[in-house]
Amino acid sequence: MKVIVAISTLFFLMLCAVTTVAQVSTGQISGTVKDPSGAAIPLASVNVVDEQTSFARHATTDGDGFYLVSNLPPGSYQVRVEQQGFKSFVRSGIQLTAGDRADISPALEVGNVSEVITVSTQGELVDTESGTVGQLVDGSQVRDLALNGRNPAQLLMLIPGVAVTTDQFDRGGIAVGGVGDFYVNGSRSTSNSVTVDGGSNQDSGNVVSQTNNVGVDFISEVKIASSGYSAEYGRFAGAQINFSTRRGTEEYHGTLFEFFRNDVLNARSFFAPLKEKLRLNNFGWNFGGPIPRRGRCGGGEGHSARAYRARVDRSDG
Repeated sequence: MKVIVAISTLFFLMLCAVTTVAQVSTGQISGTVKDPSGAAIPLASVNVVDEQTSFARHATTDGDGFYLVSNLPPGSYQVRVEQQGFKSFVRSGIQLTAGDRADISPALEVGNVSEVITVSTQGELVDTESGTVGQLVDGSQVRDLALNGRNPAQLLMLIPGVAVTTDQFDRGGIAVGGVGDFYVNGSRSTSNSVTVDGGSNQDSGNVVSQTNNVGVDFISEVKIASSGYSAEYGRFAGAQINFSTRRGTEEYHGTLFEFFRNDVLNARSFFAPLKEKLRLNNFGWNFGGPIPRRGRCGGGEGHSARAYRARVDRSDG
């Protein structure tokens, strides 16, 4: 029996500066600015800068010293707080993932605004505002873990409470990115929600199939919320799976890749008289860089997979 499969996918122009994005794919930074006595400082200037693209967002504290900067794409940020009569406060290296709510509440010291207090090291940010149970898989894990057919949907197997009903590592197979074989906390596979940068990525007629199989090299992180998430996710009662794509930077960069499997490198199965013929090629490209407009960067990718498999059936006749 011969099986030939070809799959191709194209993602292009993912803007890193988005003005209206679902909260499930972005994060926020908020806090209360106070003086050394603990009193709120109103009208303080707060600047949040994306350390990857230099895109800046500005906010001003209200009468209670509170500020909020929302709809921040996943990435590393710097927060700078300034007010006349106080030393400036700068904290860098704030890592945000999809759905994060970081609390940065500095106590400004009395002094000249030109003097700067810099916080360069900090502990792990703890989300005290959300009871969501889940897990984050970062980009390096996505690219380094063994995935059959480079199918990122298999990352669900890392999450506690996930049951898999089929062999995800059937040799010679080529995965297409469906979530129909994954059951989270006893819920049906049709209850899982799959999004890319907050937008639905499920076929309307078959919700366990993805409309686009995002390439492994184009993923920045995967955020899975298995329970305890807020109503903003909506629609599905199972796991909420969001793929965040990589954003461009201030410099152009790109890669070409080819992953292959071939029967020449395989051993004969113990019960087979001959080796199965296998030709599997997974190849593509990705490219990113600045767009001629300040604060905006873009990226694109294309990948294709081809498989040829000739199965050897043993007959005892």
